[in-house]
Amino acid sequence: MSAASAAPGSIVVLAPGTLATALPLVDKAFLKAHPESPVSPNFGHSPAQVIQLKQGSPGDAFLAVGVESMTQAKNAGLLAGDPTVFAHNRLEIVVPAGNSKKITSLADLGKPGVTTILGDESTPVGMYAKQALAKAGVTVKPASKEEGSPSVVQRVATGNADAGIAFATDLKGNSKVTGIDIPDAEQMPAAYSAAVLKGAKHAQAAREFVSFLTTPSVQNQLRQLGFLIP
Repeated sequence: MSAASAAPGSIVVLAPGTLATALPLVDKAFLKAHPESPVSPNFGHSPAQVIQLKQGSPGDAFLAVGVESMTQAKNAGLLAGDPTVFAHNRLEIVVPAGNSKKITSLADLGKPGVTTILGDESTPVGMYAKQALAKAGVTVKPASKEEGSPSVVQRVATGNADAGIAFATDLKGNSKVTGIDIPDAEQMPAAYSAAVLKGAKHAQAAREFVSFLTTPSVQNQLRQLGFLIP
């Protein structure tokens, strides 16, 4: 669509912290195609953002990780239309580079002498980590519960834990940590979806932005950052 047809003003996009690296790149490409519609991202935890929206926080588009938050938003009547899935993420075990504890599986996270940290269960990564451990039949008493996947990676990278569970994209490019794959049978793949919000101040531009997320150029960009493409 041409720049002339884009709604003027900044599009307020609520998005999860796991898109903090990807979204600025997408925003830059979108602005090039729609110079009258700059994007103003608001990063946070998807469940908390749903609560904020219910309380009247403004926004034009909502990007969520996990179907649960988007379903809650839809059931609360916050969406102007059906959400669009534009990417997926996988869980990985994150260990310090060198992996001194020789961790190879989820079962190792519950062993004595292994300091494991997890995301808080109020966050998508914490909720999915709990479900993955349950599928694997592993009990873990975390040394701490972090505010999200990036925090888990950071704590492991700084030597404050022997292992954690994070989204794969948050490990990418970090030389201080190593990712260990979790088998499909124990995985809890997380879907990333986007939707225009009811009452959006810049509804047309928000629709264009949501559609832009599924274009080949953006999908390729997301793939390069480690996301899985639907």
